[in-house]
Amino acid sequence: MCRVSFVDSGMTTQADPRDADQYLVQAWASYEAHALEDAVNAARSACSKDPNRPDSAAALGWFLLENRQLLEAADVLMSALVLHPEFPSLHWYLGLLCFHERKLDDAHQSLQRALQLDPQLDDAAVALAWVLHDMGRLDQATHWARAALVAKPQAQRHAQLGWLLLAQQKFDEALIPLRAALTLEPDLVSVRANLVRALTHSGRIAEADAVRTAGFAREDEARFQRAESRRVSMASCEPVLLPFGDYVSPGLQVVQPDVHFPNMVRGDASHCRWQYFRREIPHNWYVDRRDPECGFLSRDEALILFNTALMFKGKQALEIGCWMGWSACHMALAGVHLTVIDPLLDRSPNRESIAQSLSSAIQTFGTFGELSLVPGYSPQKVEELACGGSRWSVIFIDGNHEFEHPLHDAMVCERYAETDALILFHDLASPDVARGLNYLASRGWNTMVYNTMQIMGVAWRGNVEPIAHIPDPRVHWTVPAHLQHMAVSGVSQGEDSNEFALLLESVKPFSVLSTERLYSLYLRAKSICRRDLPGNFVECGTYKGGAAALLASVVKRHSLRPRKVYAFDTFQGMPEPAEVDRHNGTPANETAFGAGTLKAPIDEYLAVICERLDVTGIVEPVPGLFADTLSARKAEIGEIALLHADADWYASTMEIFSNLYGAVVPGGVVQIDDFGHWEGCRKAVRDFEKVSGEVFDLRKIDYTGVWFHKSSAVTNTSLAIATDMDTIAGPIKSPTGPSSCNPPMSPRSTR
Repeated sequence: MCRVSFVDSGMTTQADPRDADQYLVQAWASYEAHALEDAVNAARSACSKDPNRPDSAAALGWFLLENRQLLEAADVLMSALVLHPEFPSLHWYLGLLCFHERKLDDAHQSLQRALQLDPQLDDAAVALAWVLHDMGRLDQATHWARAALVAKPQAQRHAQLGWLLLAQQKFDEALIPLRAALTLEPDLVSVRANLVRALTHSGRIAEADAVRTAGFAREDEARFQRAESRRVSMASCEPVLLPFGDYVSPGLQVVQPDVHFPNMVRGDASHCRWQYFRREIPHNWYVDRRDPECGFLSRDEALILFNTALMFKGKQALEIGCWMGWSACHMALAGVHLTVIDPLLDRSPNRESIAQSLSSAIQTFGTFGELSLVPGYSPQKVEELACGGSRWSVIFIDGNHEFEHPLHDAMVCERYAETDALILFHDLASPDVARGLNYLASRGWNTMVYNTMQIMGVAWRGNVEPIAHIPDPRVHWTVPAHLQHMAVSGVSQGEDSNEFALLLESVKPFSVLSTERLYSLYLRAKSICRRDLPGNFVECGTYKGGAAALLASVVKRHSLRPRKVYAFDTFQGMPEPAEVDRHNGTPANETAFGAGTLKAPIDEYLAVICERLDVTGIVEPVPGLFADTLSARKAEIGEIALLHADADWYASTMEIFSNLYGAVVPGGVVQIDDFGHWEGCRKAVRDFEKVSGEVFDLRKIDYTGVWFHKSSAVTNTSLAIATDMDTIAGPIKSPTGPSSCNPPMSPRSTR
């Protein structure tokens, strides 16, 4: 259940007959229940009852530190140390505070003093090890990590020691703690990666492969369960019918929390006096009836925000400017841990309306994220939160749109965004807002524009990728002069924005692929043509031919060289599956897609759609079983720029990769349709990885589809070839330990 909380610095306590011990017990109980505000208040009361108790002051300092009230935490701890210089927990917590503020020398001094006073403070030893690591004193860091591990042999402490030994290239020595950590907690992905690295450098290749394969199995199962869970949980969110005048891009999941915003109505565009308002766009403009001059995000814009946030479920998110909470609601329902900053949160009716709407929506739809509403202005409040160690993976900037404010918001958000992060902007119709996006572009971020009612923008870096969006094909879209240098989602330079929508209308009756998977094929194929990458397109598993015809249409419109689209299929139905070919444990022949299904004679389907799109001369149908046809036509096909594997079964997928993957050119694209749905397909891909020595950098499309670029060299590390604008991949990363800004720490031993 999501907890909606207002962050407020004005905290008061009432007189109470309880003594300091009772308040202190209450404070720690509240902390255990993740009720930090209650913990702070109870600790304040304990300090008021007995100002000379060091344990009360230590508890209050810790809770303030956890609640990101760093200045007050420092004041409490330092004042208490004047009176109680020999109380070890005060030194410990002050050391953690200094570590958060990156005052490494002070952190080292305080933590070392805490351990001198009480050598049993093993959690302080863990923190000291990370401080010494960041100071470059690896031998000393290893000493304290060993001491902490002896005190409590926990998985995270084994992992810490293993990481510190890896940092010193002591690969053989690192194997023992890393193996122990993975045995205790098999789902620690970073530990598995570090263990593979240590095994590889130690020459234990077979064990490294076994560890890697075991990780693939766990990750695949977890990914599949998450995908299935999302499909079930989101099914109830799908509306039967959107209000007339709303538009939603194909492929976006829809959530409709309108009932929780009783004052939201369609606005009269003539009432909006903002000079950059695009009243010519014929989409519904929603407003609050109590203030009809200021609008909400349009339906399409809100769902761009929701679908983007879905990719960051369980991660930290930040919103600057929420108005009446419509945008915050869409982010919260995606399950992120959301912090919202807006000065209106301290005023009526916004404060009451926002809390009521969000609580009601979350209760109805459900979410796993925490939601904190913070009254105040950006960038000041962002800086305050960041001083407490906050970092964000997804950020939405929709605050003050005038003058330098959007630029300042972008600058502060860039400083405190995670390495893999995405930042969304609203109202890029304003040149002032666009300055924020341009700033991020100048700093090396990838950028793109969504052509929506008020124009949204997105910047991203690292191993994340923005969602795809198709502008409403019924609207004659224009882009303001200050954005004409930007890429527009769904629109290539100078290309008609409705191209994919028109093609989709033609090919959808001839395909069972989702719109997301068709759109992915469209984007990858067009990018290949634009880059003039050599090679033909090959589809294995064509069925009625919709996807093959789509690829051929892209070739016809955009390819700079002659290309063929080879379409392999039996065209007489699915072959017999094997025992491994199951969906969620159910044998394939007990589902609706067993042997003999999906029969589609060429002259009734593929030939029809190819003639309709005038691509008959580009598509080459190849009927028969893959075992008979792929090897026979391999030489004729030659180089492959795009390989679409839609084979379902284990044996068929292995035939595709065994025969054709070697012909895929470096930088070419492989899209796999059934990776998430059919267990046999998934196992075939993983088995081929072991045989080939590659680890594919799979990018998720929807619950089952994935795609990747072929690496330029075979390697045992996951690589990404960043060769075109639709490839969003960060640099190859060395395995890392826990962030030095967030060391594992627990004050429980001081109670």
